[in-house]
Amino acid sequence: EGELRLTRGGLPRGLSGTLYVNGPARLAMRGDRASHPLDGHGFIRAFSLQVPAAGRHARDPHTRQRATVLGRFVRTWAFELESFFGTNVFRGFFSLPFAPDSLPARLFNGFAMLRKNVANTAVVDWGGRLLALWEMGPPHALDYALKTDTKWDHCSYLDFPSSAFSRLRPLCAHTKRWIRDDGEERLVGLSVVGKSFAFYEFDETGAVASTTEHELPFATAVTHDFGLTEKYYVVAENPFRYAPDVLGGMTGGAPALGRDTIASEGRAGLVALVPRPGVDGDVILVEGFEGVAFHVANAWDTDEDTVSFAACAFDRYSMGSEYGFDPTRGCFEPATLLLHDPAWGPFLKIATIDVAAARRASADADAPRGIPGVVSIRSTGPTPRDFPRVHPKREGRSTKFAYVAASPDLLDDEPFFPFQCVQKVPLVEDDALRVLTWRPSRPGCFVGEPVFAPREGGAAEDDGWLLVLVHDVPSRATDLAVLDAHSLTLVAELRVDRLLPLGLHGAWSPA
Repeated sequence: EGELRLTRGGLPRGLSGTLYVNGPARLAMRGDRASHPLDGHGFIRAFSLQVPAAGRHARDPHTRQRATVLGRFVRTWAFELESFFGTNVFRGFFSLPFAPDSLPARLFNGFAMLRKNVANTAVVDWGGRLLALWEMGPPHALDYALKTDTKWDHCSYLDFPSSAFSRLRPLCAHTKRWIRDDGEERLVGLSVVGKSFAFYEFDETGAVASTTEHELPFATAVTHDFGLTEKYYVVAENPFRYAPDVLGGMTGGAPALGRDTIASEGRAGLVALVPRPGVDGDVILVEGFEGVAFHVANAWDTDEDTVSFAACAFDRYSMGSEYGFDPTRGCFEPATLLLHDPAWGPFLKIATIDVAAARRASADADAPRGIPGVVSIRSTGPTPRDFPRVHPKREGRSTKFAYVAASPDLLDDEPFFPFQCVQKVPLVEDDALRVLTWRPSRPGCFVGEPVFAPREGGAAEDDGWLLVLVHDVPSRATDLAVLDAHSLTLVAELRVDRLLPLGLHGAWSPA
C-alpha cells in the first residue's frame, strides 16, 4: 500500500478511476517448495487515479492527481487454511504440496486430491463488488478496500445449495460486458461442466437475468474464454490430447496436468454459435478453427449471415512449462520456457463464419457433427501475441483494432513470454491501418495485459488510454504506463519501488 511516483509525463485530466489487476502470488509458505504460479493464491492490486475536486476544471490538460496502489490476497478458504498451517496443503493442477522423494511425501500428495480455488485469474467490478475469478470454481467477492466478503453467496447463480468446496458449477475466468440498446449493461459469464455449457447474463445489480444451457459435442472441453455477438455466444472447442500420468497422480508423484497434455496437433476444432435469449434457431456447429484459442479478442455479427471471431490461438501447446517452472521438482527452471517453440504461437487470428451456409448444410439429415467449409481464417502475422483487449463498450460489436501484449523481436532460443511490448493490431483488412508498437525504453522490462480505459464522452473505439503494468526487473520496480490508445504513445509513467508479481487479467473501473 502506498503512493505511486510520477516519473514521466503527466496524467490526463479525464483519467479518473481504478485499475484492478489479479494474478497469482504466495507460491510458497515459509520456505516450502514453490507451487506452480498458476496454482498461486490470487493477489488483487488496485491502482487508483483520482482527480482532486479543485482540479477538475483546470485549464491545463494535465492536472496533479493522487495515485495510490493497494494490494491484498483473496482470502479464500484454501488461503486461510494454508496460512494457518504455514505450508502448502492442497494439490494444484500443476503442483504437488511436497517433493515426491519420500514415501510420506508421496502418501500426502496422493491423498491431497482436493484442489484449491485460488481465485487468481481475473477480476471484474460488478453489482457493487469486485469478483475474483478462477477457471475451475465459483467467484469470490471483495469490497473496494479489497477485503474478501466471506458471507457472500458466491454460488448464488446455482440451482442447488452453495458450498465452500463446490466445483459443481464453476464460472470461467473470463467474462464479457454487453451494452443493450437501452443502455443497460449485462455481465455475461460461462460455466462448463463436461459437455454442458451454461451462459449466464447478470443485470447491473448482480442478479441473474437469463440462463442459456446446451450440451455441446466437443471431444474436449478446455474452455478458458469465449466471445459474444448481438445474436450468439461463440465458443471454440480447443482440441486437446490429455494423457496424464494416472499412476503418478494416484501415488503422489506427479501433478494433475503436465507436459503430456498437448493441444491441437493440427486437428481443426469446432466452433459453436449458441443463440442468445430472444434469438430463434438451433446451435450452429462449424469445423475449421485450427489451434487453441485461450483468449478471445472480440466477436461480432459482420452482417445478417456472417460472424467474425478474433482470438489469440496456439497452433500447438504443451502444458507444464509455463513461467519457466518445473512442476515435479517444485522450482523455477527458466530453460523450461524453451520447451514451447514460439513458432507454435500464440497468434492473433480472425475467423469468418458463413452462418447462412452453415444453416443450409445443417438442414441435411446426413450433415456431419461440425459443418466444414464455412470458416475462413486470416492470421495477423507470425508475431507471438496474447492478452487481447478492445474498448469495453465494443465487446460483441464490430471493432477495427485489438490491443495485445507481444514479442515481435525474438532472438534465437528466446521465449515469447514474458512479453516485450504492447501492440495495436488491425482486425480488418485496410491498407490505411498498420500495426503500432510501444515498448518500454529500458532494457530488461516486460509488459502485462493492456487494459482499456475509455475517455468519458468519447465515441471512437480508440478514444481513451491503455493502462499497462511494466515489470522493470533490473531495477526491482513496477511501473504503471499510461498510453494514448489512438497513437500508442506514452502519456504518463508512475512507479512503485517494488517488483510486483506478474499479473494475469485486469479491469478498469471509472470513478
